[in-house]
Amino acid sequence: MNETKNILSSLIEQVKDVIDKFYQHSTRKRFIYFDDILKQLLELANHLSLEGELGQHYLEEGRLLSVLTEMAKALEQKDETLLADILQYDLLELLTEMEKDFELGRNSV
Repeated sequence: MNETKNILSSLIEQVKDVIDKFYQHSTRKRFIYFDDILKQLLELANHLSLEGELGQHYLEEGRLLSVLTEMAKALEQKDETLLADILQYDLLELLTEMEKDFELGRNSV
């Protein structure tokens, strides 16, 4: 469970960093950073699944799928501001809630 918490903490910091890059269109590497976030999300999902925890928080699993779907739509539309909004207000919120639940020792995020 500590590893899951560490993954969440790292992912939250990465998301915060890339949000600013998309809002400001500050670097051409913003999509590379975004790709790193997607890889971290996959690692998180795999880790939760291996721990057997993913089934315990089906609501968040659905929320994560919804967020990923919205992110894909924003990418299709090439709308970086919408993507940053989704990262800021949907993904970051979900990850922060999950992290708090792990800090409180709850496995049922």
